[in-house]
Amino acid sequence: MNAADDADILFREGRYEDALERYSSALDATGENPGHSPSLLQRRRAQTLARLGRTDEAIKHASGVTAPPETPEEWLAYAECELAAGRTLKGQDSILVAREQAKWAISSLERKANGIDEQVERDRIERALESLRWVQNEATRLFEESGPPVL
Repeated sequence: MNAADDADILFREGRYEDALERYSSALDATGENPGHSPSLLQRRRAQTLARLGRTDEAIKHASGVTAPPETPEEWLAYAECELAAGRTLKGQDSILVAREQAKWAISSLERKANGIDEQVERDRIERALESLRWVQNEATRLFEESGPPVL
């Protein structure tokens, strides 16, 4: 396990101060964190700052990410930063993208897992599914907490 994986676990457990420290370490060693692009790490660090109530820092950190979100995890982190910045419509739109991408990826991975006999690969897929289900649940929670849809 690497710093980014550790940070993700800490974040999901609600241990945001510890997660922030690990995301910072992961950003310093981006080549050592397979599966975590620098833009994902930056967005997750900004998302962690937002959860800690450090909105100004979160917005500043998130604005440094120039690559568009690609994965459900990136879309969720982007959405949370947009909500923290008071941009409810962008945040809600991004939440919906995260949720739909996670739903599609879960379906795809579940089909793939059914045809695999190798336990190591099945375990890797199960970890990915666990992460995607978490994204889907968090997206639903954030959308509900963000209030009525803004038109």
